[in-house]
Amino acid sequence: MKKVLLMFFSLGVFSTVFSQSQRTMLFEEFTGEDCGPCAAANPGVNALLSDNDGTVIGLKYQSIVSSSSRNVLYTQTKAESNARGSYYSNTSLPYGILDGNVKKSHAANFVQTDFDNRFSAPSSFNLSVNHDFSVNADSVYITVNIEASQAFSAGGASSLKLRVAMVEREITLTPPAVNGESEFVDVMRKMYPGPSGTTLAQNWTNGQSQTVTFGVLIPSYIFDKNEIAIVAFIQDDITKEVQQAAQSAKKSVRLDAMADDYESSFLVCDPTGFEPIVKIKNNGSDALTYCDLDIYVDGTLASTKSWSGNLASNAEATVTLPAISKTLGVHIIKVVAKNPNLENDQNNFNDTITSAFAFPDDAVAIPLSEDFENNIPSSFIVEPNKSGSSWKIANYSANGVGSKSILMRFYAIPESDDNYIYLPTLDLSSASFVRMTFDKAYARYNSSYNDGLEIQGSKDCGKTWISLWKKEGTALATAPNTTSEFKPSNANQWKSDTASLDYFAGDTKVFIRLKGISEYGNNLYVDNLNVESTNTTNGGPQHPTGIAQMLSSNNIHLFPNPANSTITISFGETIESAIVKIFDARGVEMQNTLAENNSELKINTANFSAGLYFVQVVSKNNIAKTSFVVQH
Repeated sequence: MKKVLLMFFSLGVFSTVFSQSQRTMLFEEFTGEDCGPCAAANPGVNALLSDNDGTVIGLKYQSIVSSSSRNVLYTQTKAESNARGSYYSNTSLPYGILDGNVKKSHAANFVQTDFDNRFSAPSSFNLSVNHDFSVNADSVYITVNIEASQAFSAGGASSLKLRVAMVEREITLTPPAVNGESEFVDVMRKMYPGPSGTTLAQNWTNGQSQTVTFGVLIPSYIFDKNEIAIVAFIQDDITKEVQQAAQSAKKSVRLDAMADDYESSFLVCDPTGFEPIVKIKNNGSDALTYCDLDIYVDGTLASTKSWSGNLASNAEATVTLPAISKTLGVHIIKVVAKNPNLENDQNNFNDTITSAFAFPDDAVAIPLSEDFENNIPSSFIVEPNKSGSSWKIANYSANGVGSKSILMRFYAIPESDDNYIYLPTLDLSSASFVRMTFDKAYARYNSSYNDGLEIQGSKDCGKTWISLWKKEGTALATAPNTTSEFKPSNANQWKSDTASLDYFAGDTKVFIRLKGISEYGNNLYVDNLNVESTNTTNGGPQHPTGIAQMLSSNNIHLFPNPANSTITISFGETIESAIVKIFDARGVEMQNTLAENNSELKINTANFSAGLYFVQVVSKNNIAKTSFVVQH
């Protein structure tokens, strides 16, 4: 199909009472996917734009630092972005421009006062813009209405221009851009009829009006049609000043079945397999009464589920998919929604969700020892993450022994990503006390970046996890800060550490995982993982074997649970003497209280952080253990 570009003009002149118009401002920014300073500046810029939504319109041109970098958005729109950069003679990133000539500066230098001052200056024009989708949503029809609210003369005979841009209000890149950004807002996607705009009359009288319309094909590279908006602005090419700006509201296409969320757990312990659960959403304007769901496992179509019902616009439904049989290891599942109401889906961006599940192997007895010299064993499970850069083998080893370890490249992983590696399932039934020892090497990028490592455990196949050990920032660091990629160069940059697994001693099926906590900082290396039984406690919460029976015999109750400022521990009867210990989820003892001749004990939790806590009641005859949650 040939590209459709239709433009119509209508000009009307009529008399109105002299007035001025409230200004809507335009903030243009040159930014880039491979621009590190852009990633640092944009969160603040975006927050400022959000605070001024309705009075300031954002329009972001994706530019580049290096042509050799991966620049998805720039490649799609480089003609318009380059033209606008030349228009302003701009060669730096990130660079902001308020209303064409009011202020030009590094994007992070704009503050609320800049907008307040400009907002107080009235405009000579009223401007509005609207867009509608075609029936099959392959095109949009744009209508721009201009009206002079007072007499106006431009700087030259053909210098006054109407510029119209299609934007996507939000774009999420997966994997993230080279600079780590994954969330992009107000991204310019196309300009009509081009970056030079449409020439308007030089002189306007009060009440003079003009309507400009376009019918255009939606570019094939648009991610989400429901995020489309149209930005229109009037600009004098001699002074570069933007006289007025407007933006259309987002609209939904008619038919859009969205695969919204994968709701099943990553670990699957049922030996017969499982039935995945997904959530679908009607992202279109018409009611959704039917759609098909194609289920792919490891790239192969496994089955198709036909759903029927009645979902209003923006409503959701939970769907149970056909069963998947057990096959050991990690598997990728992809679910594709299609054929809404037995028609073509008009917004393919959100049709697909991809996730992962894993069938762990049978539990192994301890001791367990792994130095990663033969890569990551198949009994270890690396959970795929959104960035595609989770735990992997590195050619560095602790203490000069061997040549390999596992690595977490935090600088390549956004802060929102989950980064897990699971140890083999452990059988701790013969152990009274258990510890895990390991070596680590980590350097921060600088004092602002505090990556972390956490060790978590579960005995219900990952439905709930307990934090057993956690360190971040300086507590985790074993080497000085460095803005270069950290590579441990000597044995002094490795440190040994120990995590107590006593809580799970005696259990037959225990799941332990390492969680990398990214703040987009530097490299972390882990080596020489060992899980072993010990003769004495390793600290932290102890194994709760027989808790139910001990609580029953002692009638111990906690209330309220969850707690806010206070929790009461009721012993059910007056006890002669007992020590009550409170541990946080890391195993750190928070409180140690002697209870004598009491039937209950009140604990002040006002200064406790929200989370899970463990209680040990140690009396002459036994030890009772339980837990509670603090919520503020």
